[in-house]
Amino acid sequence: MTETMIPHSTGDGPAEARSRQMLATMLAFRDGNFSVRLPAEWDGVDGQIAAAFNQALSHEDQLSREMERLSRTVGREGRLKQRMSVPGAIAGWVDKVDCFNTLLDDLVRPTTEISRTIGAVAKGDLGQSMEPEVDGRSLEASSFAQQSS
Repeated sequence: MTETMIPHSTGDGPAEARSRQMLATMLAFRDGNFSVRLPAEWDGVDGQIAAAFNQALSHEDQLSREMERLSRTVGREGRLKQRMSVPGAIAGWVDKVDCFNTLLDDLVRPTTEISRTIGAVAKGDLGQSMEPEVDGRSLEASSFAQQSS
């Protein structure tokens, strides 16, 4: 995390103090601290800036906590059907959630398909098969070697 010193002037008035607090909060956010907030009791334009910025921080904090949850439930516990859920997300926040869920779907699909096929074979159903390709590319060793060269 980057430590940024904010110069302090002894003659700061209320507007300068608020600007310094906004800067400190924005720098903390830039450095990955999603728990910081600007004062909710500010009024006027500063209050509107604080409310909007705090809401953006809240959205990013919620996304971060969801990613941590999915890392645990999907990655460690193997609950492959879990997906990101962020109630109240709008616009670009929804796009971010959708992209992450699509990534999970794409990563989980081969594992699910392999598990299904192995399970069927273990039960004696030798008629099950898997498509040996991903995104139209063959997974055969010879074709992989050709693509790598």
